[in-house]
Amino acid sequence: MINRRHSRNVNWALDCSSKGIYFWSRATIILSWGEDVSENIGYIAYYVASQQKGSLRHRFASEKGVELKALSHNQYQLIQDFIQDKPGSTVYEAYIETPDNRRTMRWPQLEKAIEACKQKKSNLLITELGTLTSNESFVSLLLKAEIKFVCLDQPFVNQTNLEALSKSAQVQRKLHGKLIKEGLKMTSAKSGNPNAAEVISKVNKPKIDTAIVFACLLQPIIQDYRQKGYSQRQMVKTLNDEGFTAPEGGKWVLSQLQKVLDRVRLNEIAFETQSLIEGFKTEPNALPKIAEALNTRGVVSLKRGPWDDSQVKKLNERIQQIQDIVQINRFVLSLLPVLHAFRAKNLAPLSQVELLEQAGLFIRQEGAKEASMAGLNLDKGLQANIETLKQNLSHWPKGTNTLDAALEATIKHIPAYLKIVKGHIDQLAKVLELETHANRNLETVGLALPVTQLIQLFRELDEEDLQLLETLSFEAKNWQGTRYESVVPEKVGSVQETL
Repeated sequence: MINRRHSRNVNWALDCSSKGIYFWSRATIILSWGEDVSENIGYIAYYVASQQKGSLRHRFASEKGVELKALSHNQYQLIQDFIQDKPGSTVYEAYIETPDNRRTMRWPQLEKAIEACKQKKSNLLITELGTLTSNESFVSLLLKAEIKFVCLDQPFVNQTNLEALSKSAQVQRKLHGKLIKEGLKMTSAKSGNPNAAEVISKVNKPKIDTAIVFACLLQPIIQDYRQKGYSQRQMVKTLNDEGFTAPEGGKWVLSQLQKVLDRVRLNEIAFETQSLIEGFKTEPNALPKIAEALNTRGVVSLKRGPWDDSQVKKLNERIQQIQDIVQINRFVLSLLPVLHAFRAKNLAPLSQVELLEQAGLFIRQEGAKEASMAGLNLDKGLQANIETLKQNLSHWPKGTNTLDAALEATIKHIPAYLKIVKGHIDQLAKVLELETHANRNLETVGLALPVTQLIQLFRELDEEDLQLLETLSFEAKNWQGTRYESVVPEKVGSVQETL
């Protein structure tokens, strides 16, 4: 809590925002909470003002009367809520960054905020990290500073995993450009680019899948609201009041919730009708037959009126998307015990890939020479885990059931899940414990399979795993074929001995 002798000054500094009254210094705008603080935990607040135009904003006048960038009221509220929930905490100063171009920004106010943290031996309080994990200069400053920091909108981000998240974002950015270029190369002069939709869909898949999982996560809360007869506006208000934030953090707005509700509804129908639709897979001209079956069963359609081919196609796509999510999660869950065993023996990533190929996994291409673990002399536990991994990978569609394809999908999805889903799982646990939700918990609420998989995955995944997965993906992508056929016996033996 803020020291009582300073609390009036803090509230005044925040509450007078609508009157345009603020403290500032010549070099940077500083909201002053006072220097004589006797609390145990100190924070230096850091704001990044929005670059958007035309929205309701707080504005700050410099000494020369020049109007500065906008700062959302939500960031002030985040600070207040954080301080109230942290007994013994004090905010000394607040630095406001006003970027013109985030790509070329050198973040001068961040540097000053970091220096203030070092001088006052305080932690940095970042009100809204947003997508700044993908900004190399911003991340570099934070990592080099070696100070503790808290991100209010993404509390799972810390000094340990920030570098991994940043590197993953860089990989995604390079891959995005590469895929778009590949699609453009295949452009047809007559028909435009027939491959553009497929390429863009592939690039956006982690984001789409994360949105689907988030809707699965929100479904139990929405179900409670429906039973109480809440309108959509009441849902927005209650979500904000109960502390379940929007996907990217912050407060919900109606238009945002409406999009998520559409995903929730489509997910529910997909889970409900999956077995029915599977029965029509082998039949010709299946779409109208499925539509007829859904109408006969009385399943409410996505639009007003009966089911038609276009709605069935959309439903089919969602069922496939959920199956893909489950498939990737299952692969990672079966891979982690193997990687932990390799790590415990200090086996190098290249040797790990080599041994997995020797055990019979396809690394880069399907149809490589079959192999057996019989001659590898591995302990029974590791053999069983590798066998499970092989079985899971064999169920992937043809052309993607190789280690490099599975690892590529993994390193795209896990960072997105960490950013959006992990923190919201913690929020869901707290919301479900409320009396308004019958004091339930994550185990009893009946969460969808993709969510239960990720809960288990987050429990088993550690920071070293993130880095190792990226390294293994690189090694698998550059693997030169069935190397084990030409490996000298001494090398094979040394790998086996470590296990």
